[in-house]
Amino acid sequence: MKKVKLFLIQLIFWEEVGLQGTVAIFETFLEQGCYKHLEIITLSNLKTYDEGLIPICKFMKTGKTVKELELEINQISPKGCMYLGEALSPQFQVPITKLNLSYNKFGSEGLKNLAVGLSENAFVEQLTLNYCEIDAEGALYLQEILSFYDSKI
Repeated sequence: MKKVKLFLIQLIFWEEVGLQGTVAIFETFLEQGCYKHLEIITLSNLKTYDEGLIPICKFMKTGKTVKELELEINQISPKGCMYLGEALSPQFQVPITKLNLSYNKFGSEGLKNLAVGLSENAFVEQLTLNYCEIDAEGALYLQEILSFYDSKI
């Protein structure tokens, strides 16, 4: 009998698992080291908060496989955007092409923190920031992101 290998390519959660659940999932991924094919992460309304982004970002920086990240309605603040901004900086070469942070009320300060990495990111093609309470000040940070010569957004 032939052995068949199955790979986890897409992870989707639509219901709340909370901070502890999010941390447990991604710390397991990091410890096991066998999730080398995970390309799409969709975590909507999990209530991961900022601390839940720490293991997610560590997984993205370590594995370098995630191409799509959707974190809608997760109560991410400017602090969480700081973690994401760092992970998306050129030094880590995370190949994310699609980033959706809609319905997280991090405002212009959060966009400023995201711009740290996105202003020099050559991978992201689609950035969705609906209902994030970004005001006119945020337009400056968006301009910073879009004016990068290698930007694909």
